[in-house]
This record gives sequence, structure tokens and C-alpha cells, in this order.
Amino acid sequence: PGTKVARGDGIVAAFCGTNAACAKAMKAVRAGETDADELARLCDGLVVTEEGKIYELFNGLVERTPAREAFAVNGSGFAEAAAFLSGAQDCSEATVKAALKYVATVRSDCGDGINGLTFD
Repeated sequence: PGTKVARGDGIVAAFCGTNAACAKAMKAVRAGETDADELARLCDGLVVTEEGKIYELFNGLVERTPAREAFAVNGSGFAEAAAFLSGAQDCSEATVKAALKYVATVRSDCGDGINGLTFD
């Protein structure tokens, strides 16, 4: 795994899946693509708009996360991450990093030594 997060024109997108699919989707975001439907055709993931709307991309489909949801997660460790964040009842930077570390310890197919995110 590598960096699978890209900033674009009014969006931040995080992708999951193969590195090739993620690279195509990140390239599209950096080139100005903001349409979640178009991004969903390229890769699974999440899109957050500057208005704070969150869209989940899965199998070519897009679903807006209800505003009442405190967070959205995606990828092979999504269930463990969601459980950790729900239990913590917090979505601060420190808690998100702790969730990533937790998922990497309980799933052999997640993290691969990556135990945190850089928030720029």
C-alpha cells in the first residue's frame, strides 16, 4: 500500500483497492475530476466535499453518507475501523490514527506496516 488520498478542486478523496485503480482515481482527482459517480467507476473509496458532504464509492455506485453519521470508513478493514471509532465516540486526528494502528494489528491484509496518516 501507499498513499491513497488526493486533494482536488473542492474535494478530498481517499481510495481503497489495488494500487493501479487507486493511482488512476488519484490522477483523475488531481486533474480536476470532482464527480463522485465518475470516481466510483475508477475505484472504491470516499469523497469529502468542501461543504462537508461525504460520498461512499463502492462497486461503481455512490451513496451519500447521512449527515447524522459521525464518520465514514471504507476498505478491507472498514468493519474494524468503524467499531473502533464507534467505541471511542471520537473522530479526532489522534483517534483516527489509533484506529489505523488497531486495524493494522488485527487484520493481516490491512496496514502492511503503515500505522498512521499525515494530516496536512
